Amino acid sequence: MRPALVIALAGLVLAAPLWADETRQDRLEAAHDYVQRAVADMDLEEIVRSMWRPAVSSIEAGGTRLTPSQLSRIEALYAEIYTDRLRALMLSQDELMADLMTLDEIEALRDFYATPEGRSVMQKLPKVLNAQQPQIIELVQSTMPEVLTRMQGIVEAP
Repeated sequence: MRPALVIALAGLVLAAPLWADETRQDRLEAAHDYVQRAVADMDLEEIVRSMWRPAVSSIEAGGTRLTPSQLSRIEALYAEIYTDRLRALMLSQDELMADLMTLDEIEALRDFYATPEGRSVMQKLPKVLNAQQPQIIELVQSTMPEVLTRMQGIVEAP
């Protein structure tokens, strides 16, 4: 190989990480924009309700009827503990998206899946959710003792 060609190829190899960093930064900025908008429009309150409803169903299946006041306090408990934490967790998806998706895919997602790239994003989105699943499980496990203790107080109070 000619020395000039070797030097040129070495330069490309050494410069590649800089290009990757710039490209990742572009993806991260686009993903951040999308995530901010998506989370702002997301019904986190309904997601949190879906977390406590199975517990209430289990309590009531055991024969304990909960009053509207108890249900309201359980909902408030879960909202207090999970809403802001879940929002923060969801907002951190931009990093995962920047690592898993192309800039075109992220822009397509931001543009409401209107392109073929958007369809590809839909195929990769479960990877983002799966990557955060351990954090969600950890959040639930780390707060469950407090939730159960406080829920028991709600159930036992009139």
